[in-house]
Order: sequence, then structure tokens, then C-alpha cells
Amino acid sequence: MATIHYACNTSTLVLVQIVQRHGDRTPTSFYPGDPYANDSWPDGLGALTPKGKHRMYEAGQQFRQRYGQWLGVTPKTIYQRSAAYDRCLESAYAVSAGMYRPEGRWVWDKQLELAHLWQPMAVQTVPSAIDALLEVSATCPTANNIQDQDLNSANATAYIAQHQKFVNQINNLTGNNFTTVDQLASLYDTLYCELNYDPPKAPPAWLRAMGVNQTMAQLRAFEYEEYELETDSVLAQRLRAGPLIGVLIANMQNATTMSPDNTMVKVYHYLTHDINVAFVYRTLNDQVVVPSYGSALVFELHNIDGNYIVKVFYANNTNGGQFEWLIVELPTCQVSNETIGDSYANDSWPDGLGALTTKGKHRMYETGRQLRHRYGQWLGVSPKTIYQRSAADDRCLESAYAVSAGMYRPEGRWVWDQPVGLAHLWQPMAVHTVPTAIDALLSYTSTCPVADQIANDQVTSNAAAAYINGHGAFINQFNTLTGANFTTLFQYRTLYYTIYEELNYLPPKPAPHWMRIMGVERTINQLAQFAAKYSYLWSQPPIVQRLRAGPLIGQIIERMRNVLVNDIHNDNIKNMHFTDSTGTYDTSTLILVQIVQRHGDRTPLQFYHGDPYANDSWPDGLGELTPQGKHRMYETGRQLRHRYGQWLGVSPKTIYQRSAATNRCLESAYAVSAGMYRPEGRWVWDRPLELAHLWQPMAVQTVPSDIDPLLEVPTCPAADNIYNQQVNSPAATGYVTEHRVFVNEINKLTGANFTTVGQLAGLYDTLYCELNYDPPKPPPAWLRAMGVNQTMAQLRAFLHENFYLYTNTVLVQRLRAGPLIGVLIDNMQNAIAMAANSTRVKVYHYLTHDLNISFVYRILNGDPYANDSWQDGLGGLTPKGKHRMYEAGRQLRHRYGQWLGVSPKTIYQRSAATNRCLESAYAVFAGMYRPEGRWVWDRPLKLAHLWQPMAVQTVPTAIDALLDVSATCPTASAIETQTTSLPAANAY
Repeated sequence: MATIHYACNTSTLVLVQIVQRHGDRTPTSFYPGDPYANDSWPDGLGALTPKGKHRMYEAGQQFRQRYGQWLGVTPKTIYQRSAAYDRCLESAYAVSAGMYRPEGRWVWDKQLELAHLWQPMAVQTVPSAIDALLEVSATCPTANNIQDQDLNSANATAYIAQHQKFVNQINNLTGNNFTTVDQLASLYDTLYCELNYDPPKAPPAWLRAMGVNQTMAQLRAFEYEEYELETDSVLAQRLRAGPLIGVLIANMQNATTMSPDNTMVKVYHYLTHDINVAFVYRTLNDQVVVPSYGSALVFELHNIDGNYIVKVFYANNTNGGQFEWLIVELPTCQVSNETIGDSYANDSWPDGLGALTTKGKHRMYETGRQLRHRYGQWLGVSPKTIYQRSAADDRCLESAYAVSAGMYRPEGRWVWDQPVGLAHLWQPMAVHTVPTAIDALLSYTSTCPVADQIANDQVTSNAAAAYINGHGAFINQFNTLTGANFTTLFQYRTLYYTIYEELNYLPPKPAPHWMRIMGVERTINQLAQFAAKYSYLWSQPPIVQRLRAGPLIGQIIERMRNVLVNDIHNDNIKNMHFTDSTGTYDTSTLILVQIVQRHGDRTPLQFYHGDPYANDSWPDGLGELTPQGKHRMYETGRQLRHRYGQWLGVSPKTIYQRSAATNRCLESAYAVSAGMYRPEGRWVWDRPLELAHLWQPMAVQTVPSDIDPLLEVPTCPAADNIYNQQVNSPAATGYVTEHRVFVNEINKLTGANFTTVGQLAGLYDTLYCELNYDPPKPPPAWLRAMGVNQTMAQLRAFLHENFYLYTNTVLVQRLRAGPLIGVLIDNMQNAIAMAANSTRVKVYHYLTHDLNISFVYRILNGDPYANDSWQDGLGGLTPKGKHRMYEAGRQLRHRYGQWLGVSPKTIYQRSAATNRCLESAYAVFAGMYRPEGRWVWDRPLKLAHLWQPMAVQTVPTAIDALLDVSATCPTASAIETQTTSLPAANAY
């Protein structure tokens, strides 16, 4: 690390993220014989001291000084998340107080002096036991086990033995029996807190006898050794620092799509403990640091000439309270193009990074054609003879689409629209996928700590190092020419793929200068050997093979077994292919389009008793998209293109598609995108191929139906129970009774026994699919006898009633439509913050079922003030609200007077997790406990005489049964729904 200048160039700044240790605290425990164990500690044990509050407030002011006007004055530009300990929460409040002194409309009470100096700002927190982000005490048996092993390892024992004389002297003078590194580190911590208290405690006699400074320095070395041992394991780093680093990366990725002049969150502030900061630091830098009070890791995201650059600093908070800004080197980061001066790092890559190229689409389409050539007539022409499953990455999905396009060119009835040229060349065919993190079948990056640890040990083993050392001349020449410092197989593997993809791009990139000096062919061959060696080592252990390949091999075997036991005349799946109404519209004001759409026309899902078409051949399958449905969805895409015109652009990267996992939905999504995004210019992925001028593979994401609350109606006991109650309710029974004559006639003519609204709705659906099939089925005799149009109209009324019953309760609407509506809102909020000329996603397209759309439609409601500017945010505490709650606090002080005392430790505050509740709690406390005496935490500072940071505990809304009625409780919600449906006369 090296000291840098204090100033920051905010003209390029996009985002700041701060991971900070809390301020000075009191001891958390005492050693046996501690002369101060029975002293009065008015702050409490492990609590933030006045010095700590001052330090953190000063830290906030220094952040304000560093980032200046870029921060703005609105407190809505910062998001704060704290560990649940009081010292962390209070530190967070003090930092925000120093950063965001109220100005203008944020002065929430013009007459009140405090309102000109401080404003309540929400700090989110999570109970320690489940807070993997900011607590090392969060429950994790694996991490705890590693910690116990490391602190009791041979290295720890050897360190004690090396300093045994010093340890013995302490034990003799104190009468204790310190035997481990962590015990002596804890002794140092207690002594440090006592000696640096305000006012400081005098050194105990035994410490003076040994020499205060010398002894404290040696004890500090034990603390350093404890951190060395505790943070050494790579697996522990992943478990303890990984979740937070993942959030930091996600925040930066989100920020890269936002314009610099918006009102988005500019600062993410995470307040935690020293060990958490140390874990993150070591994961990034592989160096041990023991963070002092208030020290922070600061991640700055800059946009410099169109390139996003991350600068990481360690803001070391010295005893004087001033930050010393140090650059953090990142030797353990994976190599990036910029690291080695890649000539093409800043080029335009219109496909996106890691995306399927034009050449790749052509290759996969040709693969499909070769498979068709190989298996010929055996395949048949029906696309229902193939099942496709892909990894969730866009390049894998698009590859799968291209292969099936080459294998299954539409013929006969599979030409889904005779006049449309595309319909003779391509048909939408479902490809299933699973989110990467849980896809053990096709994603090697799916979560598996055991496989990751073994593989990591392999590629960093002595064998790997020996292989690298055996090519010293090549490596030295490469590092000299590029200015890089590549030392691992992983770095050279990554370099190989980068170079290979650049040289084989269309058009190909010229070989870089350093590579021409070394010899292009020689270099690429050597790098290929490095990549092969990495893959060999990574996949060598049998346990890794079982964990990473076993699930897929198992499924392949299971498929073969299924085929063997089935009748050869069945319509079996023969192949398993696995691979990684509108008009013109004014788009000048358009920012984002979101479409929640039902799939196209389908075949029946089921048949009724005596159905004359039950045994017919349904080549599409049951519940499948028909040619008419494909045409409808393709035409929908064309109409959407006509409506949004040039605003859409030609790049298929401006649309994000998410579909329910059923085939008819997936295929509908493909057809819509085909109609919307006919290839133009560089998106024509094969010039001689006619299909490449009419269609391009575009990723559609999906999630297995049983875990997809967004676009499916997966199992949900609460929603299912309410639905069953609804369809068997007196209202449902009464509706059937009301139409008993009609129902009896149907039962008599069909020989069936329809008794419920749901059964008659299902009959309508089946008949509709049959009568509108291509070609249409003739109406059965019983339907003609009753009158086709009249009967269908009356049955449709049952369908409508069924939907009404299903979607009638507020709780079911929340459970079934709430997740999707939440996503739609998030997308819009993100879009507001994005530049109009960016290459962001412009269209979110969700393909689902009729019932899902019905839920969303029913839950929506309008508001004449929905588009007004609400500076406090929706549901935010207003200046009047802050004033009201502050006055409430003052009245409570007036009522209970001296009985309360002046110590803020006489109050415990617990709030719901919403910002308005947290900020209300802060304001009440400010009115109740104006600092007096020792609670004035900074004498020269006016704010310290008017306000003090004080912890407010909270729990995430979904699990807060204490203070939040929206906490998950199906029974209570059902009762609430029943109560709110009572007549108004019963209200009181």
C-alpha cells in the first residue's frame, strides 16, 4: 500500500462503497483479576464511547469533504446497512450525520435548531445469527469449524511456544493461565479499551511492572497472529467475505447502467466489525490487516473515457481521527484485459462480452444440419421428438436455438404460417433451463463449496507450480513484453481464451504486437497447453468428477432406461440435446416498455367424458402451441416493432425475455422476439443463409415451474387453501345452482357429471381449443343440439366466474401477482436512472399464462398523484412526520422527567424495518434524550449537545412477527381478508 493525495476526482465518479469498522468502544469482557471489572461503565460493555461517536462523525465529515458536491444534499443518495450490534448501528448514524447535514427542504423543522444540524436517516440491519453479510458470528458450522481448527493448529501452538517466556511472565503477575493466541489477543483488546477510555484508565500494576509500551506492543502481535490464523483459509474467506464482496460487485454492475446525473443511490455504506473488514481485505489482497476504529475499505467506481475502473482504498483511521488514504493492490484478482494492456479492451463488442458471435451462431446452425443429415428420416419432421436443456447463459441458450433451427426446418403442418417466409425456415421450439447457481446439471459454476475447494487446491498445487516453472523462458518473455506479472495457470488459461476469441472474431482482430514478436502460432500453442493443463488439474480428482459430471451422466442414463422400458410405438422423445394490437406510437418520451403476455393458441389440456376427439392425433401434443398460436405471437412481435419502430433499434440486446417454463410459453416468447427483431446489418449472422436474414437466436430466461412465483402458479399452501375455499364456497355453489337447467342438459347429453364452476370452465376451454384448432374440429353432436354459439357463450361465463373466484382475495393477489409486480416496479425505477442513449435493456418481456395475467390485471389500481415528485420517497417520513415524532419524544421526556435520567442506556428501541418507522424512532429518541454531561460526545461541536447516536434494533419485514403485519403469516392474512370483506355497517 502507498499513501495517496486526499483529493478525489469526482468528475469521473459513479459509485462509492464503504465497508467500515465501528468507532471506539468499551471492553467486551474482562480478564480474571482485572481491577476495572467492577467499575461503572455507563456506556455498557462493548458499547460505542463518546470518543467513538466523535471519530465516526468526523469520518462522515471527511467523506463529505472528499466527495463534496457530488454527494448532493438529499439523504436518499445513500444506502446504509449495519451489523445489529449497538456500536455498529450508532457508528452508522454518526457517519451519516457527518455526511448529510440538512439543507433546504431537508431541514425538517425550520424553528428547531437540531433540524438544521441532523436528520433521521434509515439504517437497515439483520439479526446477527442470519447476517452472513456483516457478521462473522452468523451461523455457519463450516466456517466455525475452520476457525476452531486454525486457532488450535500447530502454527498457533508453535507461536505460543516461541513466546513462552513472555506468556509465563504475564501468567505469574496476573495469576492467570493464558495458553492460546486468541486468549492473549483478547487480553490486548481489553487493555487497549481501558487505556484509551475517556477518561483513560490507569495501567494496572502488573502491566507497569512489565513495561506498558513494550508489553502492549508484544500483545498486539498476538492480535495480529490471531487475524493471520483466522483469515488464512480460502474457504473461510469465501464463506465470511464472499457474500459481501458479491453484493459490492452487484452494486457496481447495476451502477454501470445508470447515468451520472440521476438521483440513484450513490453511496453504499456497510458498518461492521474489525474481523469482517479484515476478511474482505485479505480476500482481495492476501495480506493481513487489523483495522483500527473507524477504518474502512472504500471502493470507488469511476467512468474514465467510457471505461469503468474500480479503485480500492484502505482509509486508515489514525488516533487523530484523520483518514490516511492508502491504495489497495489486488494481486488475487482474476486477470482482466486491461491488466495486460489488451489492445481491444476498449473496442466495441456489439454482441456483448462472453456472448455468442455471428460465427458461433453459424457453427451451431451447421451442427444442427449435420445432425439432421446423420439421423435423417429417423428424426421425423415433428419438433416434439426432441427435448432441449441448456445452461442459463445467453450463449448457451442461443446455441441451443440455432442447433434446433438447423435440425428441424418446418415441413407440412409444422409450417405455421404459409404466407410468411420465416415460417418455412424456422419454428419456435422450447429450450428448458435452470438458474446457474442451482444448475448442477449443466453449470460448473453452480454452488458447490466442496468441489470448488478441491479444484482450487488442484490448480494451485505444487504440480501446477512445477508445470509453470518448467516454462520459465516463455513466461519471462511474455511478462517482459506485456508488463504483466502472470504466475498462475488460471491467468494463462484466461489469456488463451481471450486471445483465441479475438483472433477468431468476425472480422478477426490482428495479433497484438507482443504476440507477433513471440510468434503467433508458437504463443497460441503454448497458451493452449496451459489451458489444457489447467482443465486437466481442475477435473482430475474423482470427487470433482462425481460432483460436476455425475448429475448429468445420471440423467443421461435415466433417459436411456426410460426409453428401453417404453413401447416403441409411443411418441417417445428420441433425442436429448444438452448445451452449455397496436398502432404507431410517439416514442420521443419513451423510456421503458414492459410486456406481460399470455402465450398463443394451444391445444386442449384435457378432454371431457365422451369427448369424440380424445383419441385423435394431436401432433403438437396436449397443451402445446399450435401453428395458429405461433402465427399470432409472431404477428404480435411485428406489431410491437411497428408500434415502437426505430426506438427499439436493431440490436437484440435491448430486450430481456423471461418465460414460464412450459413449452407453449417458451415458444411464444421466441416467436414474439422473431417478429420484433428481424436481423439487420451485423446481426445477420450468416450472409448466404436465408434464415440468418429472417431470424436470430435470442436468449429467453426461465425458471423451473415449481419454484417460479413470477410467471407460474407454483405450490403455495396458503394460496391453494384459499382457492379451494373459494371454489367450494356458497357463492360458487350458488352460481351452479342458478344455472342448474343448463348444467343438467349438458350432463344428460354428454353422460358426464359436471358439478362445479371449475369443471364447466374446463369444458369451455377444451371446446374452444378444439373448435379453433387448425384445421378446426366440427362441433360435437350434443353441442349442435344445444346451439353452438349460445352454449359457448354460457360456458364462457363459467370461465369468467372461475377466474373471479380464483383472483378474488387480496392475499392470493399478493401471493400470485406480487412478485411480478415488484419486479416490474424495480425495472422502472432502474430505467429512470439510466441514460436515454445507453445500450440498456429497453424492453422486458414476460411470457406467462392467462391466470397470471388475470391476477396482475386485478391487483392494479390507478392514482392521480402517482407521477408526482415525492422527494421523501413513496411511504417516506415527511418533514411534518419527523417534527411530530420529535415532539412526541419531548412530551415523553416532559411526562417522565428525572425518572428517565440522562443516560441513553435506559431505553431500548425496536422498530419495524421500513424507513419511516426507523426514522420515526430516531426522531422520538432525539426528543427524549438530549445529551447532557458525559453524554455530550464532542464539546466543541454544537450537534453533540443536541443529539447523540443511539441504537434502534430491527428485523427484516418478512420475519418480523413483532412489529410488522406484513410478516409472513397465512392464517392472519386470511383472517384479515375475511374481516375486510365484512359489510361497512359492522365496522367500528
